[in-house]
Amino acid sequence: MSKAQRCASVMRRYRDSYDVGGVQRGCFDATIHELERQEQEILELRKDAARYRWLRIQHEGEPHYDGALWPDFTDSTEISFCVFMPVNDMLEPIGCIPGELDESVDAAMIAAQEGK
Repeated sequence: MSKAQRCASVMRRYRDSYDVGGVQRGCFDATIHELERQEQEILELRKDAARYRWLRIQHEGEPHYDGALWPDFTDSTEISFCVFMPVNDMLEPIGCIPGELDESVDAAMIAAQEGK
């Protein structure tokens, strides 16, 4: 059980065990509702983050250290997922160097916000 769930549970017990007035009951109900809403949002964000981590690993590969100081990434022949972005009315593959996918997604989001 998460902290938000525990807090909402305690608030429900307190609300139901004591004679709280209408205004106080409304405050409890609103707070409980907000905690439950935030808990659901956090679960959805974690799911989205897991999807993106999976996509990035499929695109860039996973680092392998094998005792080296610098990571060696999966050979490009082992990468199983390629991501493309529109460039001049064509689709161009995004490079597989770590960080390129993140940079491309960030740039696309900014361009979408600016209406480009």
